[in-house]
Amino acid sequence: MELERKVRSVNRVYRQLAIHTSTFKKTSDLACVSGCSACCMKPDIEATVLEFLPAAYELYMTDSYEPLLERLNSLEDTACIFYNPMNAGGACTNYQNRGMVCRLFGFSSKLDKYERRTLVACKMIKQQTNPETIDLKLEKAPDMNGYYLKLFGIDPKLATQYFPINQAIKIALETVLLHFQFRKRPA
Repeated sequence: MELERKVRSVNRVYRQLAIHTSTFKKTSDLACVSGCSACCMKPDIEATVLEFLPAAYELYMTDSYEPLLERLNSLEDTACIFYNPMNAGGACTNYQNRGMVCRLFGFSSKLDKYERRTLVACKMIKQQTNPETIDLKLEKAPDMNGYYLKLFGIDPKLATQYFPINQAIKIALETVLLHFQFRKRPA
């Protein structure tokens, strides 16, 4: 599948997820702790290249990828490169194009080893919730595995290889740059 089609397809999945997550947030009363951003600073977050392809594409199309690529090439910090605690709109400087892992964490569910649906969230969110109440609502939560399966349908290779988050972003950016090395940039 051509790069632009992959980006459109991933964005389509993200729009579906946004609706699903919004509905679940309203019915479950879950919310991130204001100003927390602990998940952005977690050093072992992994992501796939495909989930950051829309971000890389946008960075290329707006000619804002070079400083980011330079930072990625010399980065020693393991916190997400898009994390900025000083950002007025929250900690993420690329919130609109954040990855699937960022979109799902805190507001999705998965099956545990006993085939029970469990909330995928941080300690802070879990401490705010009543376990009995949330367990009843988890059937309506976005299914983490189901959404990753949708990405798998777009590009199995780019959707199954997990990397530390900054490496995934860098590879996504390099994928976009390689694509346009041999093609004209769209108008």
